[in-house]
Amino acid sequence: LRAWGRKAPQGALAACQDIPEGDDRASAYAEALEGWTREAPKSAGDWAVQNLFGAYRRAAIARIGKVWARSEPLVAAKWALGHPHESDKIFALTEVIETWAGNHARDAAEWAVKLPKGNLRDLTLSKAVLKWADDAHRPAAEWLISHAENIWLLPRAVARWGQQDPVAA
Repeated sequence: LRAWGRKAPQGALAACQDIPEGDDRASAYAEALEGWTREAPKSAGDWAVQNLFGAYRRAAIARIGKVWARSEPLVAAKWALGHPHESDKIFALTEVIETWAGNHARDAAEWAVKLPKGNLRDLTLSKAVLKWADDAHRPAAEWLISHAENIWLLPRAVARWGQQDPVAA
């Protein structure tokens, strides 16, 4: 379905209707939309938001966010923030920020720290910093120390560092 979604997204998405309701259909939509996202991410995202609901939409927008973030993380993050439903925003933004942080953790953290204070900022920032701490312990810890308002994340980042390199932590 991924390859079909890339070449003929409407046909691939129509075929998803024939799959029995449930997890298999949700996965099928996500696969077809992943293919479309590789060619036209905004169109794929708009289609998912307008045509899917519940678990189908959440699975689809999470996949779209993840795939889009590989090539255009900032654009994908702005798209994720634009969702009117809080749960959709969280599903999409979580995938975007984790993918972005896997490739460019400092950039993801710098973007997340600029979000308005609140739960969404805290979630996004923690995803970015903890992913960073998994891969580059010391720079993540140093960044947190230089951003004192986010020091609450330091014990969690150091704990991850300690799991991988107890002596250095």
